Order: sequence, then structure tokens, then C-alpha cells
Amino acid sequence: MSAFKTPSALREVLGLTFEPAQVIVMLGFAVVTAALVLQGSQLDAVPAWRVVVAAVLIGDIGAGCLSNFTASTNGFYAARPWLRWGFIAVHGHLVAVAWALSWPLAPAIGLWAWTIGSASVVNLLAGRPAQRFVAGALFATSLLSPLVFTVPAPMQVVSALFTLKVAYAFAVRHER
Repeated sequence: MSAFKTPSALREVLGLTFEPAQVIVMLGFAVVTAALVLQGSQLDAVPAWRVVVAAVLIGDIGAGCLSNFTASTNGFYAARPWLRWGFIAVHGHLVAVAWALSWPLAPAIGLWAWTIGSASVVNLLAGRPAQRFVAGALFATSLLSPLVFTVPAPMQVVSALFTLKVAYAFAVRHER
């Protein structure tokens, strides 16, 4: 299947072109991720509107894990390195999901800070051979967080996907 031109409003998400099959997989992964995380969460005391907010953010994290590995998204940001910094800066998803679902905020803030710090270090290494290794090491280190923080299993999954999305899939320039 050939690539299609991406509407201008979606270029920061999909790059200049998109493969329809990839978008279908991304959307499917977003829905499945949100559904499984919410199914595994204690939602009795959480207002419905906050569950909806969390579902959208969790879906964005899931879809972004895949989107950020596409050649189009990678190429878009490789050509616009200043936008890469903006993308990293706006990612408060993990803290927002924790708040929305009444998960512990202190670990969410710590994991968010680790992710943003990791993505910043990796972004500073753009063009250097060590970039991918450092990104992998920082991501792998984040997977140890359940041994440091006591958090619900669904939060562990969301934080791992969030770090994969921002600090590895996005911050690494994959074209090499």
C-alpha cells in the first residue's frame, strides 16, 4: 500500500505522509491499550469524565509508541529538531493519567521526570553513534521502577509505554 499525504493538522503526529495500514494498527493498539489498562484499574470512585480523559491519554500513549517508530514521523522531526524539543516538553500525559485515575502522584511525577530527562539526554545525542544505546539503557532502567515505587500494575504498563514512546521511539533518530 502506498503512502498518502497527511493533513496539515496531523503532521506533528504522523509526519508528512502516512501508511493507512500503520494508522489502523496504531488506532487498534490505542484502543486495546486503553481498554486493558482501564479494565485492570480500580475505577469505582473515579468520575466517568476522568476515566474518559485517562482513556484518551492512554490511547495517545499507545498510538504514539508505534507512530514514533514510523519513517514519516521520524523524518518529520529529524528535519525540524526544534520541534522535537517542543514535543518532549508537552508530554505530561503520565501525571495527568495518574491524577485522572487516582493513582499515586509522587511515583508518576518521578517517572515522568525520568522520562523527560531521558528524552532530553537522548535528544542531545542526535547524530552520535551512542544515541540508540543510551536510549535503550535509559528505557531499560525505567523498567526497574516497580522495584523502586509501589504502584498499581496498570500504572506500571502505562509508565513503561510512556517512556518507550517519548525517550526511545521519539527521541532517537531512527533513520540510520
